[in-house]
Amino acid sequence: MLDLLSLLLLCSLLSTAAPLSLGVSRRALLSSPLLLASDPLVSSPAPVRAPPPPPSLPRLTAIILPTYNPSTHASCVSLLSSAFPSISLLSSTPSSATFAFGPADAPDPSFLPGVSSPSLDGGHARLTLRHDPDRPLPAPALDAESPPQTALAYVQIAVPSFRASQIVKFGGEVLSSYGYVNALLPSGQQLRVVVGDSPDPLPYVALRPATAAAFERARASLPERYALVPSPPPLFRPPASDPSFSPPPPPSSAYLSGLLPAGSPGGFGVLLLPPGYRGDGSDEGRGRFALPRGRRGVGRSDARLEWGGGEEAIEDALK
Repeated sequence: MLDLLSLLLLCSLLSTAAPLSLGVSRRALLSSPLLLASDPLVSSPAPVRAPPPPPSLPRLTAIILPTYNPSTHASCVSLLSSAFPSISLLSSTPSSATFAFGPADAPDPSFLPGVSSPSLDGGHARLTLRHDPDRPLPAPALDAESPPQTALAYVQIAVPSFRASQIVKFGGEVLSSYGYVNALLPSGQQLRVVVGDSPDPLPYVALRPATAAAFERARASLPERYALVPSPPPLFRPPASDPSFSPPPPPSSAYLSGLLPAGSPGGFGVLLLPPGYRGDGSDEGRGRFALPRGRRGVGRSDARLEWGGGEEAIEDALK
């Protein structure tokens, strides 16, 4: 319905203008400059907000997991492809495979969440599997009795659904599955899988510095060297839901959120776990999260991080 002012302007337009031909459409008439100028909803178009400048510091873009030999590598590739239907194999060679839960390139500038095609989205974190023929032996698995050492504790994954049976089928191991799943890849690295929602189903990696001093140094230095900002850890389920399905990190941990390509928080991040983290649930607040006795590992020490095209061993990143 046209308001009174619009109707008067329309009558004025019709009385002064040349007679309209029958070929003039209603759309052309209603898009007349005089009529549009009278409508407050369209006379002042909303300003286009320019995206913030990209961060000058390198972004965390990938976690690189060694697979040690061709057989283990092939098993890990099959496991990820089968257990997580929403994951995509971006590239593959006999010695390397890169996965992501969406396009890894920077998003198209015209992308609008909820409006644009998901194919225009981008900036998703990558998980790379790689075996080095010159380094066929894995680093020893760490447990609660191991000497203090920097370690990749686990890779966090949050997806609406996954196939736990495929983890076992392709040589992995399900350590626990009460509410959420702790699983080992055939190469020995741990995945923590939560059934929930996340903008990127690969939200962060959990690292354990070797000492309290290294923990404090990493918490202070990582945001200075890389595009990371202190932030509350992400939620994958409603806050009021049972924490058994998505346990919070240990109280003494520190979460550093990665920056998205546009420069806002919410990208691939790092969870720094306290040096005393044992991975048995005792430092997560509830004993019912405990892993089976004898399988209380806290990760491996030979993973690598990729920062904007460069690579760095986790020992060097957390110095």
